[in-house]
Amino acid sequence: MIYAENAGIYKSMQFKIEPTFSFSYNKEMSDKFDLRATIGGQIMNSGEYRPLNNPIIIKWGNNGQAYFFKGIGYFLDVMPIMYLNPNSSGVGEPVNFYVGLGLGAIYSQRAQRVMRDGVLENGIYVQGFVERSNQTTTVAYVPVKFGMVSNFEYDWDIGFELSAMFLTNSKIDGNNMKNKLIYPDVMGNFQFIIKRYINR
Repeated sequence: MIYAENAGIYKSMQFKIEPTFSFSYNKEMSDKFDLRATIGGQIMNSGEYRPLNNPIIIKWGNNGQAYFFKGIGYFLDVMPIMYLNPNSSGVGEPVNFYVGLGLGAIYSQRAQRVMRDGVLENGIYVQGFVERSNQTTTVAYVPVKFGMVSNFEYDWDIGFELSAMFLTNSKIDGNNMKNKLIYPDVMGNFQFIIKRYINR
């Protein structure tokens, strides 16, 4: 999901859940730390939770800001991973928990809509037109991860991971007028992991 100005009504838990995917390579630096590089993509969809006669859509349009967007964000990041319960020498934990903090960049391609010259009379939409366009945005972000992975001591392991990608600005949705508690947009995801070891 994405936490953005026009991507849902969060206080009533209305927002889109879309697929994400990624590929990561980890290099073991010590028993406690790995260095990870990740590349992937996340589908973005604002949904259409507000009708066209909503005053905020008119306000956004008067400022050239999108009320709807749909597309995909391609991301790349690098981060150190710290294991909270690293394996001791000769003793493996059944499950390893880890956290990570890094730096990355995301490139988004999206179709968006802006309401132009919108007019309401007694709460009824009576005038305006929808401007449709395709836009791209590149922005840096700070990824934060928490995960757990099994330790079967074979070539394969499984796990899951929660990620939050804190963008350095609020432009990825085509709308930078603050309409949420924090200003920067945030992309969040939950992924199942299949892990393959090399030269274990």
